[in-house]
Amino acid sequence: MFTTSDSRVLSVKTNATRFENMPVEHLSTTCDSTARSSYSDGKKQLESVQHLIEFYKSHSGPSGCKLSRPFTVEMLLEIDIDELELIRDDIEVIIKLGEGEFGEVFKAIWRGELLIAVKKPRQKMDFLGSRREANALHKLRHKHVVQLLGICTQPRDEPFLIILEYMAKGDLLRWLKNESRRLSIRKHVSILAQIADAMQYLEANNVIHRDLRCVNVLVDEDETIKLSDFGLARLLEDQKVYKSETQFPIRWTAPEAAYEPHNYSVKSDVWSFGVLMYEVLTNGGLPYEDLRVDEIHRRIVAGLRLPNPNPNDSTCCDLYEWMLKCWNLERSYRPMFLELHRMLECAQERLEQTKPHVFDA
Repeated sequence: MFTTSDSRVLSVKTNATRFENMPVEHLSTTCDSTARSSYSDGKKQLESVQHLIEFYKSHSGPSGCKLSRPFTVEMLLEIDIDELELIRDDIEVIIKLGEGEFGEVFKAIWRGELLIAVKKPRQKMDFLGSRREANALHKLRHKHVVQLLGICTQPRDEPFLIILEYMAKGDLLRWLKNESRRLSIRKHVSILAQIADAMQYLEANNVIHRDLRCVNVLVDEDETIKLSDFGLARLLEDQKVYKSETQFPIRWTAPEAAYEPHNYSVKSDVWSFGVLMYEVLTNGGLPYEDLRVDEIHRRIVAGLRLPNPNPNDSTCCDLYEWMLKCWNLERSYRPMFLELHRMLECAQERLEQTKPHVFDA
């Protein structure tokens, strides 16, 4: 319910036929300040909003339907994926933004007014098997998580499209490289804190990212950082979306998840976050850049770890201690994202009390 000082707007979901293109009906009510608790929708005046609701449980409203029951969180989770369906003709592609393991990404505009990002996966989508997965992604709401806005599945002979909010400054990897000269350790910690905030949210909701690295983190116009591409592998009929070992993100992947049977978990995401920390602190440096892909995990199991990005910076040294914790071969000993976020918030507070300095990557 939306409120102002003298009005209430009661939003009601309806299945009435004449509202099939607008399933939510908004009923405006006003409060009569001259009478005690008097509410009116323009037709009926009652003592309270609750009385108004009770009235329309037994009388048909503007949609021709009676109120039946409140729309609970449990019901929200069971919304059919068809309600995420967008009309393909409402989407006008502007330019291709890039191409990755999952397919192509386009900048587009919806209904001539809203900028959106459109992903066109390479793999065939298993629509029926992915209904609940897409719904779960759609329900995620966090200031540092890119919002899934909808999907396009019709007509069936056209490519399946995934519609996301548009992030003006692109992926974090490219942004770090382009902006490296002006980035301070304070900015790096801010970036990492935002990502950890999003990851602790996913952790709390039992969502595994599976591909956490800078190229899958996006930057908005105001430099807000948001996670993207989590769970998309599960939306694909063939989950083996990486065609070769060179495409598989082996440099970021925990040992237990890198090879069959690919035991992904929140703790494998924690390992990847440690590698992402290295990326951020080196302004987009390639992890294990001197090693071939096929020798990385053999060396890791033997004890190799990425180096401290800047041993001369006390904050960076503190962060590196946590990076090493993220890379514990025993995943149960790795920290939770809740801990990582708290640590980064504390680092931010300490930096606020010191003079900012440029970090030399």
